[in-house]
Amino acid sequence: MTKEELIQKIKTFDLEAKLKNIIIELINSAKDVNNDLLEAISDLLNLQMEYYEKTADLMLEEYQAYDHLRGQFKLIEIERYKEKLKSLKEQQQKLLSLRIKLVK
Repeated sequence: MTKEELIQKIKTFDLEAKLKNIIIELINSAKDVNNDLLEAISDLLNLQMEYYEKTADLMLEEYQAYDHLRGQFKLIEIERYKEKLKSLKEQQQKLLSLRIKLVK
């Protein structure tokens, strides 16, 4: 494989522009395509993959934390709703009590 063929192959990869440019510069600076060059490219791609995996893990943790908070807020809303219903019931009882006294 020639340097130009390798560059064309790298251009087909779905990589961030900066990483793609770094790899192309690495290829252009090499004397020829050999095992050392391919291993260096492989190392860069593996580092990028590890970065994406760690980012995905962090995003999952963040999602789980927000999901937990959402559940906690829902419980708080339910408790507030119950308190309001209790207060309304108490007020209704007071009004009913007053009405009964007025009727007598």
